[in-house]
Amino acid sequence: MDENQPESQKELNNMKILLDLSFEPWVKLLKTRQHVGKMEVYDPVRRKYIHLNQEELVRQAIIRFMMDVKGIPRTRMAVEKQFLVNGLKKRFDLLIFDHNAMPFMIVEVKAFSVKLAQITMDQAGWYNFELRAPYLLISNGVQSFVYEIDFPNNTAKMLNELPL
Repeated sequence: MDENQPESQKELNNMKILLDLSFEPWVKLLKTRQHVGKMEVYDPVRRKYIHLNQEELVRQAIIRFMMDVKGIPRTRMAVEKQFLVNGLKKRFDLLIFDHNAMPFMIVEVKAFSVKLAQITMDQAGWYNFELRAPYLLISNGVQSFVYEIDFPNNTAKMLNELPL
């Protein structure tokens, strides 16, 4: 392990990755096109083509997985919506709603090449301060962590499968 690595990264490296899930296979199912010299990917939630970057590639692979494997309709998902946390404007990557249209899972996405660190979990947790979703998923498409949030006790428990 790199001695110069931040403590938060060391903590995540030492954790056993309990969620055995890679979103890489779902990339090949994405609908892409070349438009005005740039690659775009179709987002079924927003129902339009979006500029394709590495983070968007992971987000769209997760959306495909949630729709195709978990059966979550696009109408129960929101992508990159702005909201306020303590008066500050924030934007979540993906929010999945339950059958009653209440926040169920916040998904914080990083590019395949970005190593997940505690700061990623902290970011999702900060968003959840306002949204109050019972589950958080952080993923770079290769590594994924899912947590169940216990609001009364202010704790998060790592799960070994998606609660969907």
